[in-house]
Amino acid sequence: MKNSKNILNLLLPAVCVFLISGCSVIGVGSAIAMLGKSGNTTDENLLDKAEMALGISKNNLEIDRASVTDENREVRFKVIDSQNNEYRCYFTYVGDNESDAICNEISSLNNSGDKKKSGTKNTNKKKSKSPKANCNELLKAAGKC
Repeated sequence: MKNSKNILNLLLPAVCVFLISGCSVIGVGSAIAMLGKSGNTTDENLLDKAEMALGISKNNLEIDRASVTDENREVRFKVIDSQNNEYRCYFTYVGDNESDAICNEISSLNNSGDKKKSGTKNTNKKKSKSPKANCNELLKAAGKC
């Protein structure tokens, strides 16, 4: 009886150490896997992301494969649309979780066919003044009538 109690006292801590160390090995392995490279730099995945970000059908987009980089949990790439406008895109990832892509136009062709640099488009253009029929006190005070 005394021997079985001694064996139990020795065996129980050993089992606990084994179980705890096993969980930590699994945890470290999962953490290392989460920091790895993204496997989603295929043309299909990049085109899907660019299509969603730009609102341009992926049938009208082409990936510049020489521009694709996958470093520090960030994928950067360029796409060119059917009118030769060039966009720079990127997305981030941790493990299998990926963000949506963000894309900005970096150059476009003007009417003469020359490339021109384009910055952020100003979509806050002033609208023409409201017709007097729709003019209220608030619009008058803002100088919109």
